[in-house]
Amino acid sequence: QTAKELYGIDNFTDMVGDETIATDPEELVAFLTEKGHPALGLDPMM
Repeated sequence: QTAKELYGIDNFTDMVGDETIATDPEELVAFLTEKGHPALGLDPMM
């Protein structure tokens, strides 16, 4: 509910990518893309 109130993000917990979702970076990016994760709009760290 806090993510919805602060950032307008519904179902934020459904966007969490852990080792049960992906075991390599390509799988993780595919998952995040499918979910429309807001992290994909950030500048790369590296």
